Amino acid sequence: MNSQAMINNIEQINRKPSIYNLLATLKIKVANFDVIDNQGQLVGKVRDLILDNQRRLNLVISLFCHFPSILNKRIKRKNSGR
Repeated sequence: MNSQAMINNIEQINRKPSIYNLLATLKIKVANFDVIDNQGQLVGKVRDLILDNQRRLNLVISLFCHFPSILNKRIKRKNSGR
């Protein structure tokens, strides 16, 4: 490989986005996506994207809670115990 070819190769490598730039772009794109379970129920929304020490991507999900249904279950349990 001649020196001109090496310089062109290095320039192409330098133009490639870094993994951190790609992750930042992905983080922006997946933010606020809905997370649903197998039954199609909303579980939560994607809040963050983290790359851990083992280079695994982790999604941080805020939990969505159906408060009326949870309160109704608690009330029914209390009433049934009497």
